Amino acid sequence: MVFYVNGAVANALIHSFMYYQYMQQARGITVGWKSWLTRAQQVQFLWGIVTFAPWPYFCGFSYFDFSSGPVIVWWLHNGILFAFLVLFNLFFNVRYAKKPVSTADSGNKDAPAKSPVKKDQ
Repeated sequence: MVFYVNGAVANALIHSFMYYQYMQQARGITVGWKSWLTRAQQVQFLWGIVTFAPWPYFCGFSYFDFSSGPVIVWWLHNGILFAFLVLFNLFFNVRYAKKPVSTADSGNKDAPAKSPVKKDQ
């Protein structure tokens, strides 16, 4: 039970920071920890999956007893959290992950420019 209460506290804390960030953004102030907020949400989703994973076992249910309402809810819970984890990871990779710098964009202004025209020999 303590794990679930901690999950609720973590959720409230993350959302408090998230709404504070929204308020600052509305005021025209950019915060530098938005990527960390996304990571915290990913940890929260993973925490929800891991702490809820043994629930059917502890309650005496089979993980694949789809005639049982609580097991169906368990699968839905973990499926939704897994989907959120994947989506937030994709968002993080697009928004915050560092992109590799190609050699053409490396900023080396001393290197001669490559001509697209082939020279006859």
